[in-house]
Amino acid sequence: MPATEQTKSCRVCGQRQPLAAFRRRETDGAARQPECRACHAALMRRFRSTRLNRGIARFAARLRTAPDNRAVASLCDELLRRFGGPTRFAEAWIGCLNEATARRPGGRVTSNLLCGVIRLIEAGASLEQGIVG
Repeated sequence: MPATEQTKSCRVCGQRQPLAAFRRRETDGAARQPECRACHAALMRRFRSTRLNRGIARFAARLRTAPDNRAVASLCDELLRRFGGPTRFAEAWIGCLNEATARRPGGRVTSNLLCGVIRLIEAGASLEQGIVG
């Protein structure tokens, strides 16, 4: 690095880097964010994953208490639209289940996710046979 180039320390990784490695603050274009771009990207990935998992956990809790198979079907339609299809929905569900199991194996979220899968199977079988309710 040239001696004239200004540097800043990242509050996450602690490395000293040129100012160009830090994002500009939205409110003041001259000020820079406290974390470097790489650390900021990692923080945002973690944040989005957590937010997604919370959404799936809430869905699993709603699914567990759904009054009938029509309500389950309606919830599934809503989530499939949100995720853009069954494959992305299943990947997100599995990711949430793996994270919940790693964090607390016998916890409420893990239980809701597993009960939600059972409820989905029961509702799917009933709707397939033409039984509603």
